[in-house]
Amino acid sequence: MLPLSGHRVATRFLRRIARRPHLAREIGVGVNAGHDLDLVNIPAYARAVKGLQEVSIGHALVSDALYMASRARSKAYLKALGSEPLDAKRKLAKPRLLN
Repeated sequence: MLPLSGHRVATRFLRRIARRPHLAREIGVGVNAGHDLDLVNIPAYARAVKGLQEVSIGHALVSDALYMASRARSKAYLKALGSEPLDAKRKLAKPRLLN
């Protein structure tokens, strides 16, 4: 058997895990992801694993923010996930001052 290249290993892995979220939802469990996700691999992961409820990308986000503005990085990660900022999805209540 020939050794698998990095791309072929990743493709096999994504195909294998793409079936898992459906099983999780069947038993009422949410699907979260994290650790080792970054701007390079998160688009393929988000496409393969439908219905992600949360991604823990704090370490990658903070590391990238050292080199780029954090607002731009946040938008880049939302784009990689195929999402948009929360305030664009729903109207946020204006904060009220307490007396």
